[in-house]
Amino acid sequence: MAALAVSAESSGRPGEASNARHLPVLDGLRGLAILLVMQHHFWGLAFGLGGRAPTLAIDLHMRALFAVGWSGVDLFFVLSGFLITGILCDAKRSNFYFRNFYARRLLRIFPLYYAFLVFALFLLPNFHRLVGPDQVSQLRASQFWYWTYTMNIGSAVKQFHTQVPIVHSQFWSLAVEEQFYLVWPLLILLLSRRTMTVVCGVLVGAALAVRFVLVDPISASFANLNAAHVLLPARIDTLALGALIALMVRGGSDLIPFRRYAFPVAAGSLLVLTVLFVRHHGLSVLDRDVATIGFSALALFFAALLLLVVSSVPGSALHRVFTSSGLRMLGRYSYAIYVCHLLLAFELAAEFVRHDVSRTVFGSQIPLNIVFSLVCTAGSIAVAWLSWHFFEKQVLKLKRYVPYGRPRPAVERPAVAERPMLAAP
Repeated sequence: MAALAVSAESSGRPGEASNARHLPVLDGLRGLAILLVMQHHFWGLAFGLGGRAPTLAIDLHMRALFAVGWSGVDLFFVLSGFLITGILCDAKRSNFYFRNFYARRLLRIFPLYYAFLVFALFLLPNFHRLVGPDQVSQLRASQFWYWTYTMNIGSAVKQFHTQVPIVHSQFWSLAVEEQFYLVWPLLILLLSRRTMTVVCGVLVGAALAVRFVLVDPISASFANLNAAHVLLPARIDTLALGALIALMVRGGSDLIPFRRYAFPVAAGSLLVLTVLFVRHHGLSVLDRDVATIGFSALALFFAALLLLVVSSVPGSALHRVFTSSGLRMLGRYSYAIYVCHLLLAFELAAEFVRHDVSRTVFGSQIPLNIVFSLVCTAGSIAVAWLSWHFFEKQVLKLKRYVPYGRPRPAVERPAVAERPMLAAP
């Protein structure tokens, strides 16, 4: 996905150049998103593979709390809408608009993703201790959907009968991002900023309507239970809200006055999510209320958080949190972490179970879950560090051959105040 697969256009990394000003807080937001996703997947995994469900009340509450970490993907979507829309708006009048955008996306996303697929399909089966053979066979049976970035469609439409290996289940979100790339650049090019603002507002409402249809029994004949969670039309509101903030910036709007609206929006959204959490003893993406109203509340909450963070004053508490070295480091390596962390976690969990390490302490799974999470997090960061420095960064040097370049002379149109880009992925 763009927010995690995107390295900052103006970050000063090899192969990257832009006249835009990079905001370090966006690395921090990416770091928060990947941290949420990792802990969602790590917490309880070793005990789950061992077939031991938690029994203590505190363990059950902790499991429900960490299970909410799937929402990190929604934060990634909001960031993606903001970052990609910003890039496209800034490059709108440049030469080779489509060629350069897609070439740069390809260089950032495809090499690591397809290298991982090759490993999982052709090398992984030779290591019998890595993930069971059933996972490998499931991946091979469904590989068309992975190669074509359509896994979300294959898993959501009943007629396709696609069985998604849980070890690679996170790739549905990368498919959503790639499908977003197919339509968004054209819309940005053809429509004015004002029109795109209206389009974003319409998409926010349309996504909620689509989700209500998908969770309704009338859709049971063609849609699986996860359809409202993984299909682009149902999740476009997160991307559109991020895009809306980027359009505000490009239109010359000062974000500071909008902070007064961000606080009540964030508070109201958090209240809705809290009510849903208490009512349903957690936030399951397969729950009807969560998949409809809950997803909208999450999108609004993360959009408000994004607005607050990018408009935060240096030295403020919010700015200090999201420019902290820990979150920024996680954000910097978030793409490789996202691609590799679940496979690594399953292998480590299997080792914990194999050596009977996943034991309770005074009947509680919490201490061992903390240890397992720390081990998996450290391992994921180490793999991502190696991937970035020895593979991804080298590929990104090729971006110098597809610079966005100077803008073409503007056609006759009403003057619009342009502001420097707040941040680019």
